[in-house]
Amino acid sequence: GVICNQESLDYVQTLIRVARQTGYELQIIAIPLSNYNELPMTDHSLGYGSYAKYVNAYLRTFDTWLEANHVQVGICEIEGGNNGWLVASAALNYTVANSKLHSNEESLPYIVCLPEQPFNEDNFLSLVKNKVEKFGYVRVITHSQLVDDEGNNIEFTEYGSIGAYLGNLIDSLEYSVQVNLCDLQVQPLSQFISKKDM
Repeated sequence: GVICNQESLDYVQTLIRVARQTGYELQIIAIPLSNYNELPMTDHSLGYGSYAKYVNAYLRTFDTWLEANHVQVGICEIEGGNNGWLVASAALNYTVANSKLHSNEESLPYIVCLPEQPFNEDNFLSLVKNKVEKFGYVRVITHSQLVDDEGNNIEFTEYGSIGAYLGNLIDSLEYSVQVNLCDLQVQPLSQFISKKDM
């Protein structure tokens, strides 16, 4: 068995192919890393619950810091493959934490940017402005890669990250902005292990 990223999964496939060609009996159990899991119907594979738990704990801490420092727009970029399962798990945190307000996303102080949904700069800035005017602040949870209306990856290399790219867009609104990268490398700390992963 091996827990691996996409590159390692390619090696596993090569090993199996070579073993079959030579008549060698080989079985490999490959478990994709949850934050880069791009396989269909495996969003709840081993590790997903722990990653989601860590992301939500991180966002609560980030929220506390933003509130204490009176930052109007907090942007949290979450790493991942070509799917938004972990980013979507962050929306659960905000929905539960703010359930006393309303149950729909439009009435909550956050914006979720998923890689499966086309990103439009004008719509995004309009959402930010409306939410800051309504709540006094907004939290943006974004994937590390977004696509345009044609499905092409948005180019952000001059900014260094999608979070910085979004922060640069928001600068035109003259709001205070803090961009953070949710580093999933520290996730395996024991307090973030989900009961589902045990």
